[in-house]
Formats: sequence, structure tokens, C-alpha cells
Amino acid sequence: MRRLAVAGGLGLALLTAATSVSARSPGPNRELDVRSRPFAFAAVDVPNSNFSEPSIALTKRDSVLFCGPTRPTVAYVRTTDWSTFYRQQLGTAGGSDCDVKVAADNAVLVADLQVFGTDVLRSTDDGASFPVANTAEDPVEQDRQWLGMDPSNPKTVYLAFHDFVLESEVVAKSTDGGQTFPTHAVASATTDTALAKDTYPNTFSGPVRVDPTDPGRVYVAYGISTFDDNVAMCQTSPTACPFGAPRSVMVAVSGDAGKTWRNVMPITSPPGSVIGNLFPWITVDRAGNVYVAAAGAMRNADGTFTNGLFLSMSRDRGATWSPVRKVNAGPGAVVFPTMVAGSRGVLDVAWLESSSPDQTAGDAVWTVHFAQSRNAASAVEAPTFIEVAGPAVRHGAVCTLGLNCSGNRDLGDFMEIDLDSFGYAHVATASTEGGRHVLWWRQDAGPSALSEACAPSCVAGRPKPPGAPQ
Repeated sequence: MRRLAVAGGLGLALLTAATSVSARSPGPNRELDVRSRPFAFAAVDVPNSNFSEPSIALTKRDSVLFCGPTRPTVAYVRTTDWSTFYRQQLGTAGGSDCDVKVAADNAVLVADLQVFGTDVLRSTDDGASFPVANTAEDPVEQDRQWLGMDPSNPKTVYLAFHDFVLESEVVAKSTDGGQTFPTHAVASATTDTALAKDTYPNTFSGPVRVDPTDPGRVYVAYGISTFDDNVAMCQTSPTACPFGAPRSVMVAVSGDAGKTWRNVMPITSPPGSVIGNLFPWITVDRAGNVYVAAAGAMRNADGTFTNGLFLSMSRDRGATWSPVRKVNAGPGAVVFPTMVAGSRGVLDVAWLESSSPDQTAGDAVWTVHFAQSRNAASAVEAPTFIEVAGPAVRHGAVCTLGLNCSGNRDLGDFMEIDLDSFGYAHVATASTEGGRHVLWWRQDAGPSALSEACAPSCVAGRPKPPGAPQ
């Protein structure tokens, strides 16, 4: 990951989210259903995972996959029974950013950044082996790559990345399951007259996602600074010139399967704000509603700052967006937003939050957080969230300046959340507690993102993957 110009925020947060956890009202047999109980999570330190910014994905068999940057290759850890873990080194001579995703036919793809191109590796045995490493992407300079899978067609794979020479967000498309990526398109608004001065030369890559209700509709989220902030950065910090702090989140929308793109701005902030700790995130629920989020510090009218994870959503495929709302309840600094959507209006969000409003505080304690909304797509009310705080993952400052960090970058640049087949959340984040490793924070009780309690039947205990002790 290259340079990112981001600063920590100060001030108190607005209390806009619920912090207590409560079960649904009991009904016939519902006291037996694990989905009607309060949220509960298990924290697992993943063995032999000495890497940061982990990507996580679950296969159709509920095997859990992690990957992260190590050099000269990427680290890849797999568990099929949630108790034993197997590590491999994948890729060739890159070993930088990594992303892992699962296709509709359960093929597992791992993207390993090579700087000049990306290795895309493919497994057809539930992620156990990768017999051929494809240097699949054209040898152009790349930074922070993301895979996007078509939920209905395993042959269609998108690879979005930041071109750090053009300072553009580029989307490459494969129609052979990730073996080749012959077509490319610039998704960011660098050629848009109204937006070009702010989107060039400074964009911050976010994920690419495909609408499960319309495979022709593809979304890419990315952050931008402003022309004025870029100029100011050159004056105040010449070594970071011309990369001003991110102030807005853009979403590039394609309605023709990645051929052409239009850009909208769901989240923006007043001068002095920093909305980019680090990558923005995007997800689409099973009904086609789109959600975009970013973390940072919003400057208020009185000059104070509100730290938080900020969310906007669209019910019309990116044409219009809801007002920006703060998800988390606390006042501490927030980094590494990540989201996954489930059924209509059900949204799971995770992030890291500090005990201090200043992310550079040396005595801060950082904990992993989760929140779920079941009315995130409502047209008549603001979304409400149930929030759960998890274990500590770091004591001290967290730097989100990318390669410009002079220290305190031990957690990397992002974390990730995914759902298993039961609709329960799995969060992977780096931790420096007891030495750097991956913390796997797994939901074991509470509402499912994919189903309701006792529908279709009551589930007394949390389902486990095949082969695991029941």
C-alpha cells in the first residue's frame, strides 16, 4: 500500500447508535433458537499468522480463509473445522496487498499484488490448493487491488485497482473465471470536468462489488481529497505533495457490466475533516440496496470534530443517497471500516475504535467493534444499530498514512468482515496484543444477516462446518 494522507481526529462523537444488546421478544420455541439470543462472539488468535491487514472469505462449505501481505509471497491460512489451521505461501515475487474471494461455483481466488500486475491464483478444491499461479493482470503499475465476484456467474470476475501513475481507479474484467483480464475501464471521475480537479491526482481505493439482483450493475468505492487540500499539502508537507487528506467518498457505478461508469458522491465533509481511515467500503444487500461507509473525523460548525464510522445508502442503485449518518456510539477515533450486507436492509459493520479521541495517543486502547442494523434500507426511519465491543487489538497509536507512516502501522491498512452460510459474521483484523497476528472474531449467537429466528426452523446451537466436532 502506497502513501495515504490521513490524520487523526479530535473531539466528541454524537451518540447515534444503540450500545446495548438485547434478544428479540420470545415467542413459541424462540428461546431455543440461537438467532433469538443476544449477540455473542468467540475470539480466536489465528496460529502462524504474523501478518497485518487480513482479507477473509468463507467458502460454500464454511471453510474460513485468510490472506495477508508477507514478502516475497503472501500468507494464506485455511481452516475447514474452525480449530485446525493450515498455512501456505502463495504468489510469486510480490507479497504485498492480498485479497481472497469465493466464486459462485466455490472456486477460491487469491489476488497477490505484484506492483507491475497482479497474480490471480485459483483453487477448485475449496481453497486447499492452487495448482497454477496466473500472472493474469496486464503488467501495469498497480496499488491496492480488490476482487469482485459475480454472485450468479463464476466466470465473471472483476479486479479493481489503483493505477498510481494515472492516479485513477481502474476495473479489469475476466470472463474465464479469473484466468485472463482482457478488458479495462477507468472507473474514477478523472475525466469528469466537474470532478477531475478533485479526483486527480489523489484517489484512495475501495472494494468492487456486483449487485446480486442485477449482474450488469457493478460498484467501486474510492476516497478523494480536494484540489485545495492537495495544494495545501504541498505547502505544509512537501514530502507528501500533492496528496491531501481524503474528504469525500465517491462511488463509480456501471450499468453495463463494467464497460462505462458514472460517478456520484455519497459522503463528503467540511474543510478540515479527514474521512479516510483508511479505505472506504461498499456492499450490496440481497435486494440490491447499496451501502457505502468511511471512517474518520467530521469537522463540526463550531470547529470541534466528531469521530466515527459514517454511512450512506442508496435504494435506487446509486442514483440518490441517504443523508450521512454516524453508526458507532462512542467518541473515540475510528479506523478500518468494513461491511457486509445480508437480506434486504440487514447490514453488518465492523471497525476498530480507540479509547481516545486522538488516534495518535500513545496510551490508547483499540478494540474491535461490530454493529448490525435490520432496517438499514428503510425509507421512513433512520437505521438503528445494535453494537457490540470486542477484545483489544492494540495499545498505542495507529497510523493511517500508508507508506508515509514512520511507525505505528503494525495493523496495516484495513480489516474485513464476511458471512458464513448461516448468516453469521466473521471478522478478521490484525492484532499486536502478544505479538502481531490475525484475530478472528466469530459470531456464535444472535440475529442472522440471512434469516429470521425459527425460520425455517429453530436452531438450538450455532451450526458448524462439515467435519467439525458438533
